[in-house]
Amino acid sequence: MLVIEDEPQVRLVYEGYLRNTRYQPISVGNLRHAATVLDRIMPGAVVLDILLGGEDSWLWLAQTKAASRTHAIPVIVASEAEDPRKGHALGADAYFIKPLSRDVLVAALNRLAIPPAKTDRNTSSEAGSRAAGDGEGMLPAQRGAGP
Repeated sequence: MLVIEDEPQVRLVYEGYLRNTRYQPISVGNLRHAATVLDRIMPGAVVLDILLGGEDSWLWLAQTKAASRTHAIPVIVASEAEDPRKGHALGADAYFIKPLSRDVLVAALNRLAIPPAKTDRNTSSEAGSRAAGDGEGMLPAQRGAGP
């Protein structure tokens, strides 16, 4: 799954929430890195912060849900922006106001995430590490460090 969040501390919180679950987050801090990841893999879901330091996340959400290649990827908005109507209108599959608890995030993923195809080798954490480029926001295991 792809986490798009500009605050490193929040990315770490989400990565901690997903430890010991079936979800392997690939975390990025901006929409440019998210596009790089989406060019290389199809995540089972996206967790998107709407308030990304000057970037137009609303437009990204609408374009992602309109594109034939990515429209089926569930997008879970987790943001301080209190506009769930707009989020759902632009294609968000779920909308939560931060702070988001582990139970809420995992329940939403359990309900919405697309299971990886058994033959899709591009969803491996190795592919995720290559896709993110500089390793920003990667789990230690994805950067080559120990667990």
